[in-house]
Amino acid sequence: MEDIRVPATSRLNFWRGLLLTLLGAVISGGGWWLTSDVLEGYADFPLTPLAFVPALFGVLFGPWVGGLAGALGSFAHGIYSEDIESGSILALGVFILGFLPGLMVKEARKWKAVVGAGIVASSACALSVATTLSIVQEYWNDFGEITVHMLILILPSNALLLPLFARWLAGLARQRELSRQDRH
Repeated sequence: MEDIRVPATSRLNFWRGLLLTLLGAVISGGGWWLTSDVLEGYADFPLTPLAFVPALFGVLFGPWVGGLAGALGSFAHGIYSEDIESGSILALGVFILGFLPGLMVKEARKWKAVVGAGIVASSACALSVATTLSIVQEYWNDFGEITVHMLILILPSNALLLPLFARWLAGLARQRELSRQDRH
């Protein structure tokens, strides 16, 4: 029988990734809760200033960490708000929002790449949510309106806050050996 050993660094990377994913899920889910439940009465549509968190985690810690953090946070918010169907639909889109920037950006300090990835991921997320809602709930007449609404919710923070926080936290993540470049 063959002796299969998992290197200690591999196990450590797994636990780091899991903890970072859970941290991202808590922040992301808290952001959806804050904007949908707490701030909803202050605007015609809820602002989502923390929508950049899954993309940030994707850029800093890898696509799977960002994607799963966003999906878990959105799904948890759906369970909390007792709307599991919408939470599941949003989870798919927010997975894309966290996963794509992690694939597209190799260096978190390169702000042009981060801005571009934030815009592409926001657009893909908005189209995913609008398409899924249109299929599941038969809202085809509202496809354009849903897409624009999602873009209004998530694009500003992913185009403006994502590059700022990515540049600011990239050095800190590197010092703590948490960035994805350090874990390979």
